[in-house]
Amino acid sequence: MGFSSSNWSWAGLGCGLLALAILLPPDPGLRFKLPPVQPSSEPEGYTVWRRGSDGTAYGRRTVYVESGGEKLHGWLYLPPKPRQNVPIYVVCHGFGAVMPVADVAFAEKLQEYGMAAIAFDYRTWGFSGGAPRQVVDPHMQLQDIRAVLQHIVDTGGFQGTVDAANIHLFGTSYAGGHVLVTASQLASEKSPFLRRVRSVTSVVPLIDGQAQTKKALQQRSFFRTLRYAAAILADLLRHAVGSRLQPVYLHVAGPRGASTLSALELQGGELEIWSNRVLDGSRTVAWTNALAARSIFMTSQYRPISYLENIQTPTLLVEAQHDDTCIPELTEEALKIINSRGANVREHRGSKSTEKGRLAELYRMPVNHFEIYLSPHLQDLINTTVAFAKRHGASDEASVDRFAGGDSPRKS
Repeated sequence: MGFSSSNWSWAGLGCGLLALAILLPPDPGLRFKLPPVQPSSEPEGYTVWRRGSDGTAYGRRTVYVESGGEKLHGWLYLPPKPRQNVPIYVVCHGFGAVMPVADVAFAEKLQEYGMAAIAFDYRTWGFSGGAPRQVVDPHMQLQDIRAVLQHIVDTGGFQGTVDAANIHLFGTSYAGGHVLVTASQLASEKSPFLRRVRSVTSVVPLIDGQAQTKKALQQRSFFRTLRYAAAILADLLRHAVGSRLQPVYLHVAGPRGASTLSALELQGGELEIWSNRVLDGSRTVAWTNALAARSIFMTSQYRPISYLENIQTPTLLVEAQHDDTCIPELTEEALKIINSRGANVREHRGSKSTEKGRLAELYRMPVNHFEIYLSPHLQDLINTTVAFAKRHGASDEASVDRFAGGDSPRKS
C-alpha cells in the first residue's frame, strides 16, 4: 500500500522538523555565535618588556607566521644579553586554550634560563587568523607547528638570533600529543627537520583520543551523552552545509555534571586551577569559553599513540600522577612503545643517547593536570626540561648549569 499525498506531507514535515532540530538543537547549553574578534594591534617586531625576579629586563617580540593561508600570532622570547645561535623552544599549548594564558609561564621561565622560546596561537584561536573561530582541529594544529618550524629556518633563526639547527619541541596536554606526532612524522618523512629538532618534551599528554572519549562516556549519564551527540551531529552537519552557518558551540571546560555542556568536565583542584588561570586570565585576550562541538569528534579520532613507534628524537615524557583530565597510565605505555624500537636510534643519528641508551625518559610529578602551571611545580618542570635539553643540543652551558643543577631528570 502506497503513501497518500497527505502521508507524504506529514513525512516531509517530520523530516523538516528533524533537520531543523539537528541543525538548531533546542539545547540551552549551546550557542551559535561568538563575539567578533578584533585584529591584534601588535605590529611585527612590537616588543613588551617585563622585570624578572632577579631585576633583569626581559622582552618579548611579536612575530607572525604564515600557515595555511592565514597568519599565526606569536611571541618570541630571547635572552636579555644579545647572543647568536641560542637554542629555541617551540612552546605549544593544549585543548581550547590561548597563548597568553597557557604558554607564557613556560616561555618566560625558559627565557630566564638563557634559552629562546616561541609561543603562538593556532589558527582560529586568539589573534591568529582563520574561520570559523575556536575549532580544535588536531591536524590543522599539527600543520601550524610545522609552519613555525619552517619559519624558524626560513628566517635564518630570526636573523641569526637563534640556532635553527637546535630546536626543542615543548607541548602540554593536547599539544603533548602534538609534539609526539610531529616528531614521528619528521622521522617517517625523513624530513630535514629531523636533525634540527634535538629533543621533545611532552607534558601531561593526550596519548589516545579514543581512550579519552571512552573515559568521558563512562562518567556521563545516557541522557547527557545524547545531548553531546546531538550537538556534535548538528555541528558536523552545519559544517557540511558550508561556511554560511556558524558552528554549534559548547563550553571548553566547566564543572562536571553542570547543566551546560563542556568539552572538558572538571572537578576539584583541576576545576579550581583552570578557572583561576584560564577562565579569569583570558578575559583580557581574544578568547571565549566556547569551542565548536565537532572538536570533540575530531579529538575522539586523534590517536598519538599510533605514531609513537616511529619517533627517533630524544623524548621526555612528564606524567601527572593525580591527573584526572588525561590518562596518566597511557604516558607510561607511551614510554614503553617509544623505547621498544628506539634503543639504537640515537647511535644511528650520531648524537648522545638518553640514560642507559633509551630514547625516551619518564618524569613523574605528584600533581594534577593543571598544577604544572603553579609554583613550585613549574620550576621543577622547567629544571627537568632544561637538564634534558642540555644533553640533547642545548649548548648554553652557563645558563643551563646555573638553574638545572643536574644532568638528568629525577626518577621516581
